[in-house]
Amino acid sequence: MTPLQSSRPDTPAADGCADAGPTIADDVSREQRLSDIHLIRALAHSAPVAIYHADGAGHLTYGNPQYRAMFGLIPGQSLDDWAQAVHPADRSRIETVWAEFFRRWTASVRFEYRTRASSGEIRHLAEHVVAVTAQGISGFVGTITDVNELKRAQAELEALHKQLVWIRSRSWRSSQN
Repeated sequence: MTPLQSSRPDTPAADGCADAGPTIADDVSREQRLSDIHLIRALAHSAPVAIYHADGAGHLTYGNPQYRAMFGLIPGQSLDDWAQAVHPADRSRIETVWAEFFRRWTASVRFEYRTRASSGEIRHLAEHVVAVTAQGISGFVGTITDVNELKRAQAELEALHKQLVWIRSRSWRSSQN
């Protein structure tokens, strides 16, 4: 059971008749769902990663503060403006990933890309998107993690590895003379 589902099973009334209208249990269930939604929003708001929701057409309906910060979106700016921040060299590939996701309505997809801030700074992001279909509503949710420090550490490790290989090959050549 997900946090957005009611804990009350959908069962006919005890007398076997169809539900005659809202009951106190329905009000409690609605209150619980609202409470769950507020909890989920609070979690999303405080998460260290970007979290978003989009409808089935791909229009963003929610983005937490980290989402706005990652893409340099100011309050009042459309959440759909995220693509403007994608690095020009990555745009075509990302458009292909999204087109394939929508064409197949894949259960989930993971991909990485770079963004370019208005300051010129380039950041590396890792995104995970999951299709959601529940109670007749389709859309998707996603998380985006800033992996810039990881990419920087990998580049440093690669440079050190190349230096060590060069030193080792030079040392080996010296021992052969």
